[in-house]
Amino acid sequence: MQKFAVGQAVRRVEDERFLKGDGCYVDDIRLDNMVHAAFVRSPFAHAKVGKIDVSAAVAMPGVIKVLTYKDVKKAGLGAFPTVTAVDGVDENGIAVPDRFALTGDVARFVGDPVAMVVAETTVQAQLAAEAIMVDYSDKPAVVDLASVLDRKTKLIHPKLKSNRAYHFHKGDEAGVDKAIAAAAHVTRLTFVNNRVAPSAVEPRGCIGDYDKQKDQLILHVSGQAVHGQKGQMADAIFKVPPEKVRVVMPDVGGGFGAKNFVYPENVMVMLAAKLVGRPVKWIAQRSENFLSEIHG
Repeated sequence: MQKFAVGQAVRRVEDERFLKGDGCYVDDIRLDNMVHAAFVRSPFAHAKVGKIDVSAAVAMPGVIKVLTYKDVKKAGLGAFPTVTAVDGVDENGIAVPDRFALTGDVARFVGDPVAMVVAETTVQAQLAAEAIMVDYSDKPAVVDLASVLDRKTKLIHPKLKSNRAYHFHKGDEAGVDKAIAAAAHVTRLTFVNNRVAPSAVEPRGCIGDYDKQKDQLILHVSGQAVHGQKGQMADAIFKVPPEKVRVVMPDVGGGFGAKNFVYPENVMVMLAAKLVGRPVKWIAQRSENFLSEIHG
């Protein structure tokens, strides 16, 4: 009998080691000569990013490197791709803003990564990140869907000329209008779809590595959609052949869809590993995970 066939049960293979406490999550991985990363994040929902003073951070014990948007551009990294293309009613499709692994001149949400510190220990990286001084100029923010289409609302991405990502049409509009017009009673309600954020037992985390002999970037990540993430990073961000990017996903302590995506931290640990010549690990703190993870 084939290993997998129609009508044949597919047994789970991981349960026994989980029950015995033998699971291997990304934070369990210890690579030789590994260093650690921390990120500086915007405290504003919308702000212009001015001068970033890293002088105090680079002089602190254990600090190996500090990276900003300038380093992302110097490395030639591309913008993050849109995972799902949507056809709009106006045939323009979805509006795609440029978003890079570290933000440049404008921060667009609380938690937007502005700088990255690489140090010998996690604590050293975090302390150095706190020493980085960023000159922010607060700007009006859009914090609810009701105000998105208000003409008085400032644009979050001026290049796109609108805060609306796309306009789509589903169903029989004329038929619905006719049914409502003929109804004996009509009730109209306005629903507010509140923001939703998963909270997996295991927060996001990743380890970047670089195989100099193969010229291959390696990512160990608590994630989902391994092939999709590999393809997006190779094609759109690092702009290298697929075989030059390897993505390894060990056991995952919950994802709920939020770990399907390529995140800035995933890209930055890989870039940093190549630049410093050592594996680079980043594990999100619980509050940091909430700020930086995709929300629905």
